[in-house]
Amino acid sequence: MSHRLTKGQVLAYSLGNFPTTAALVALGTWLMHLYAPSKTEAGSVLYTRPEVYGLVLFLVMIPAAIADPLVGYISDRTQSRHGRRLPFVLWGLPLLVLGFVAVWFPPVRGLSWVNVAFLAATTLLFYIGFTVVVNPYFALMPEVVTEDAQRVSVSTWLAVFGTLGQVFAFMGFGLLIDKLHSGVSLAGIHISDGYKVAGLLVGLLIVLGFLPLLAMIRETPHTSQKEVPFSFWQACWETLKNPAFLPFVGPAALTGAAMALMQIAMVYIVKVVLGKSEDLVGYLLLGLTTATMVFYPLAAFLGHRWQKRQLFLLSLAVFVLILPAFLVLGWIHGLGLKLGVLWVLVVVIAFPVALFTVLQPAMLADIMDHDTTLTGYQREAMYNGMQGLIQKIGWGLAPLLQGLLFWGFGNTINRPWGILLAGVAAAILCLAGLVWFLKYPLQK
Repeated sequence: MSHRLTKGQVLAYSLGNFPTTAALVALGTWLMHLYAPSKTEAGSVLYTRPEVYGLVLFLVMIPAAIADPLVGYISDRTQSRHGRRLPFVLWGLPLLVLGFVAVWFPPVRGLSWVNVAFLAATTLLFYIGFTVVVNPYFALMPEVVTEDAQRVSVSTWLAVFGTLGQVFAFMGFGLLIDKLHSGVSLAGIHISDGYKVAGLLVGLLIVLGFLPLLAMIRETPHTSQKEVPFSFWQACWETLKNPAFLPFVGPAALTGAAMALMQIAMVYIVKVVLGKSEDLVGYLLLGLTTATMVFYPLAAFLGHRWQKRQLFLLSLAVFVLILPAFLVLGWIHGLGLKLGVLWVLVVVIAFPVALFTVLQPAMLADIMDHDTTLTGYQREAMYNGMQGLIQKIGWGLAPLLQGLLFWGFGNTINRPWGILLAGVAAAILCLAGLVWFLKYPLQK
């Protein structure tokens, strides 16, 4: 039986993607700059070295990644009067909020292994909480939206709210960091800088963003298809046996790592190479998100009329062609990127970002449907869990590669090649994803 959400339910469901995206993007964009700024930046405080930061984030992703299929497996087998997904969203929110807010408060002002341990503990708590909330959250979609046309529409709204989350992560964080260098006093409590103010604000938005979902969305009744009999390892293996799964999530994870790498690099491009303030980072990335939103209707239109496989392949190909331009521009202009050309790059890359963002939820729903055809069971959360396992390894690659680039090629005005080479590294990741995606079998 087909199931459609009302317009209000579509908005209530999609809204949760706003604060979770804001939190994820803010952490991926700004956290390395907080803990490991360039030594040449005025007033900078080095809490840990960039290569140590990158290694810590990569190692944290290993247990965080393992948590994804575990949460997916438990969620698929959960039976409660509120369903298989919503209880996880409710009880995971405190972990998610606590981990995100705490990470912006490193305890020692200066280089210290205490900061390294604190970074590891708080980021692990954040990513575990993220898994507990977001895995079941996305697993709801193929269950409560069964029509292909509405799936593309819901995917588009998810992309819209996700983009708004990016706007806040880029612009809101950038402005608060730039304007509140000396901090602010709230209710008699002094908060020392804009990083911490923004972190607290996003923590509040996470809670508020999921209240409409918890109030308005109800899971479909329990059926025999939800009685998944597989053991944990069998559930993992059955997911990997789906011929469409790895050729989709692998390239998506590599491309996500490339995009995360460029988010990190953009802060250093603006602050170190251009010598500008944090608010310009926000304006540039706001330009990207605005242009991306302009392309969303076109991406949705093409998604209804063309094969999603072809469009996804197109997005990967454009990434491969555009991302190395950051290095080329740095070389042509004598290590001084021209701001106008940087703006052009930001706008041009918006179209493949729009395609990549809009298509992913709908394509994963297709893959889950194919699994139900193969196995006879609905195992949406296990799929999100296995996707999360691979995706988080990609997230860990971005800071690891950026830290190694900074260590080997520099991240100062005199040695900026570790910053500029991020575009080449990102393009290589996308090229590997493109070759892998050629094996994707679903023609829809």
